[in-house]
Order: sequence, then structure tokens, then C-alpha cells
Amino acid sequence: MAARRPSRDRPDRSGDPWTAGHPLFGPDPTADTWDAAGEDADVAPAGDPEVLSVPQVAARIRGLLDQGFPRPFWMVGEVSGLKRHGSGHWYLSLVDDEAGDPRRRASLSAKMWRDTVTRLFGARGRLAGVLDPQDGLKLKVLVKPDFYAPRGEVSFIITDVDADATLGDLDRQRREALASLERDGALEWNKTVPLPAVPLVIGLITARDSAAENDFLETLAASGLGFHVLRCDARMQGADTSASVRGALATLAAGVAGGGRGAGGGKVVPDVIVVARGGGSRMDLSWFDREDVARAIAWLKAEAGRL
Repeated sequence: MAARRPSRDRPDRSGDPWTAGHPLFGPDPTADTWDAAGEDADVAPAGDPEVLSVPQVAARIRGLLDQGFPRPFWMVGEVSGLKRHGSGHWYLSLVDDEAGDPRRRASLSAKMWRDTVTRLFGARGRLAGVLDPQDGLKLKVLVKPDFYAPRGEVSFIITDVDADATLGDLDRQRREALASLERDGALEWNKTVPLPAVPLVIGLITARDSAAENDFLETLAASGLGFHVLRCDARMQGADTSASVRGALATLAAGVAGGGRGAGGGKVVPDVIVVARGGGSRMDLSWFDREDVARAIAWLKAEAGRL
């Protein structure tokens, strides 16, 4: 094949992976056609396209993955669609948590085999009681690529999880939230709200029929005082926690129609609102360290004068 003469009109592609013949990309697809219609067309045209069988294509994809990722590597992403299968395996997606448009978020399929799940999160696992992966949580995981030819699927097998990275990220978010609230004086707003000596009308936000709800109600009943509880169901864990709790706060702050008290069945506003959940790991409780939840609580003073 004749050498291509330099052209001042041809762009500099010295840093382009196609030009470099990168194993993940192959040869430059424009190399023999750039000057096909121009006066510099001194390169012989390419032959007919290569013919490959499906198994050959599958083998080449697997080979490219092995070349591109020769060793396990750490990947960071937000958990989405986590499914804990009855077989003991976990299936999930790791998505880009920084993309502005959710429709353009990169998403990669991942899985964790039963032995790894047991080693990390079983009763005696290294991360038991420390970390419990949930949708919406940012994880740093050690992975290796996998290609399943019968379905033409590329995914990543998770072999380890860096809990320190996740917990460190949660700590950072908490510090940033506290700093923001302090700058606005929001940390002091609740202190200015007067409360009755005995707040008898209590708004309770927790998961319906949970141990936390039962324990709270039993403790009030044992006091012998005439407490009246306005209950509002909410998620206490997972990516929906923030929206669920904020919605419940707004509902109670606006007053509950009838509420079992008051003449004429008018709206009843609680004297105090309690957000309750049972115990849990540090990560389980981190859903309540979010700034939007804290601001919703702080703003209740403006929403309802009796709170």
C-alpha cells in the first residue's frame, strides 16, 4: 500500500485512539477513505467487509474486554434497581450520580455472587452491621468484566466493596449539610418554637406497623396520659426516605381533617411531630442526615404556628 502524502487540510489525530490502533477500537475506519474523492487519493480502497459468525463476534467482544480490563479495578457509582435474588445472588445497576439529566445517566449492570454476598454481608460477614447497600447509595466496588454470550450482555462481577469510601462520603455530605444549615441559622429555628408543658397531640411519622411505631405507642399508653396520636406512614430507609418524610411533615403541619379531636371535625395540628425509626447501622440512619430533610423540619415553624 502506498504511503499517504501529508496534507495541510488533514486534521491532527495523533492523540486519537483510532489512529493509535488501540486494541479496544482497532484501526482508523477513515484511514483509507479520507482522500477518496480528493486529489491526494493515492491509497488503495479497502476490500470487502470482514464476515464473522455470531460466535466469532462474541469471542472478539470477550477478547476486547480482557484486553481493556486485564485486572480487577475499582468502580464508583450509585446503586439502582438492587435485587436480592432467592438464590443468594445480588443483581443491580451502577449509575452515574453526577449527570444533570437523568435520561443521560450512564448505567452499567453488575452482580454479586452468593459466596461474595455471604463473605461481605452475611451474619458473620466483614461488613455486616456496617454497610447495607440500598438504591440511591454511592458505592465503591471492586469489579471484573463479564460477557454472557447467550444474551449478548456485558456486566461486571463485584468481588469486594470499600465501605470506608461510602461511609466517608456520607460523613462529608453530613458535614456539608450542617455547615449550610448553620450559615442560614436554621439550626436555631426550632429552639424559638414554644411547646406546651405536656404536648398531648403528637404527630408520628414512621413506617406503618413497624416495631418503632408499636414501641412508641405502647410507651405513650403506659404513661396514663391522654395522648392523641396523628399517625403518618413514611419510608424510613432507602432512596425514597427523603421525599416520603418531607411529604409526611407537610401533611401533618397542614393539619389532619377531623383527627378525632376538636369540634366540627376541623383540622387538628399536632403540638409536636416525632420522626421515629428503630435501630440500624450508621448507614441506615444516614438517610436522615440529608439537608433537605433537615430544612423541611426547620421550616415547620413557618408552616404551622403551633409547631
